Amino acid sequence: MLLGVLGTMLVACGGLMPYIYMAPISHDLTGVVGRYVGVFIAIVGVSGAVGTVLGGRLTDRWGVDRTLLTAFGGVAAAALVLLVVGSIGHGAAPVWLVCLALVLWGCPGGPTSPR
Repeated sequence: MLLGVLGTMLVACGGLMPYIYMAPISHDLTGVVGRYVGVFIAIVGVSGAVGTVLGGRLTDRWGVDRTLLTAFGGVAAAALVLLVVGSIGHGAAPVWLVCLALVLWGCPGGPTSPR
């Protein structure tokens, strides 16, 4: 039981991390301070809600293990995309590209933890 709770806590912390660090993420990726923080938070939230619905449907179709592994892989891939966007953009990435990367983060992050 404790191992399950620990795993859920770690996944929830990872999935909620963009909310906590959205201001520095916004600044580091776009070079703009505070202007897009609310929009970026909304994008992660809405895409997380969509991901939760899709995760439920995939769980019915694929089962829990395959769905969670796919979602975890999606979160890892999204983190890599954010890293690449930050590296290539050098603090001047287009806002639409950051929005797309955050959708890629939020959508697989939705089904990874119970709500």
